[in-house]
Amino acid sequence: MKITDVKSYVTMPRDGLPWHFVEVLTDEGVTGLGECSLYIGNQIITEAIQAVKPLVVGQDPANIEEVWQRIFRRYLRIGGRGIISAALSAIDIALWDIKGKVLGVPVYQLLGGPVRESVPLYTHVQDASYDGIRVEDAVELALKTKAEGYEAIKGKVLGVPVYQLLAARYERVCRSTPTCRTPRTTASGSRTPWSLR
Repeated sequence: MKITDVKSYVTMPRDGLPWHFVEVLTDEGVTGLGECSLYIGNQIITEAIQAVKPLVVGQDPANIEEVWQRIFRRYLRIGGRGIISAALSAIDIALWDIKGKVLGVPVYQLLGGPVRESVPLYTHVQDASYDGIRVEDAVELALKTKAEGYEAIKGKVLGVPVYQLLAARYERVCRSTPTCRTPRTTASGSRTPWSLR
């Protein structure tokens, strides 16, 4: 099996929230999907996908590490992070998707098996830095996401994490919701998203 093409798709499931998907195609008709969204830079990632495409087309999709190394080493001088890293990530995910399909197993089985029965679900509250929403709008969106069934939120307002700006207001909402928990600091110092349970 050989890779025949790599395509980019930018979708807009919610206004102002574009997602970037990459599809790797093969000569045997098996395709894989990967994702690498950079909301304000999806066009740049699309260009990066086109730039690395010649390194990918013609390769065996089963050789995931070889394809990864070809791309990474080619662009190592400009750094292992940023746009090339995003493009590489999407292609890598798509290759694992192909391998899982060919072997007839879910990708998590290829990576060592399941760790839990379910995964907590969270979403982003629209960031004011992208569309100028007010704190009140962010609170309203947080409540809407809860009503939609999400268990936690994550986001920023004016470039500041939501939990810092909404603490007082959200505590008021939490007080009216007995199962709501406030964010906590992890051992690494990062903050967990607001839990809506």
